[in-house]
Amino acid sequence: MNIKVLSDLTHVNVETIRAYRKKGLLHPRQNPDNHYYEYSEEDFLTLLHIKKLRSSNLSLDSIAMTFRESDTDRVIDEYRKQLTVMQEELQLLQVRITGLQITLRHLDEYQGDFTDPREFEAFDEKVDCYYDDCLWDSTFDIWIRNAGMFTQSIGISREVLLAPELPDRVPIKMGLGTYRLFLTQNNIPVPKKNTACPKGTYVSIPVILTDLRSIEKEQLMPLLSYIREHHYRIDSDVTAFMFRIDYSGDQPKYLFRLRVKIAEEKEYADN
Repeated sequence: MNIKVLSDLTHVNVETIRAYRKKGLLHPRQNPDNHYYEYSEEDFLTLLHIKKLRSSNLSLDSIAMTFRESDTDRVIDEYRKQLTVMQEELQLLQVRITGLQITLRHLDEYQGDFTDPREFEAFDEKVDCYYDDCLWDSTFDIWIRNAGMFTQSIGISREVLLAPELPDRVPIKMGLGTYRLFLTQNNIPVPKKNTACPKGTYVSIPVILTDLRSIEKEQLMPLLSYIREHHYRIDSDVTAFMFRIDYSGDQPKYLFRLRVKIAEEKEYADN
């Protein structure tokens, strides 16, 4: 069969087939009369096998090695090496899937309702690192390189919230954050200066920011009022992650979900 027929049968581009031939992966017979290459059933089966290996992201050099290698153990090692790479990619993909699921859940939960605080249980520690503290830290650079695993975060110190009177605009820090489990699973280190939000009960509320350096006091009041009304005590810094950017209006809006760990006053009285 000619190359066009082979291409139609296998759904492999003609130029790709030529590249495989030049790489020595296909061995068509060259017609001495017209010098065209004629591909056999063996070439057809070989091309399908190459297609299968390429779908597993083996490089052409790796495939060529497995074709020419007489030592089966070396072929097995090459496949195992690629299997390890794919498993690592799958693990990273699962982290990204989880991150997108979380973002979708928050978008669904807060469609226009920005005054209703909600309680939830955090079953893993969240770790935040802020630009002002870590920007030139080589470990934080690893976080930036792997930004797909992290959320854009802001933080407000617990001390600010416990002050007798909040300023009209409360200063915030910007940074990145993620869950401890994601860091452990992917062997990603934590910068020395970080803010850890432990497991426990949290109360949260979404906010819309137009200024990423500070937040209006009024936006924090529903959260603080809820804590006071339920006789809770603030047990951590406030942390937040961004789940949407809205450019539809006159100025950009950044949507964050604030959360703070809470404890009942009785818990402290018993300690």
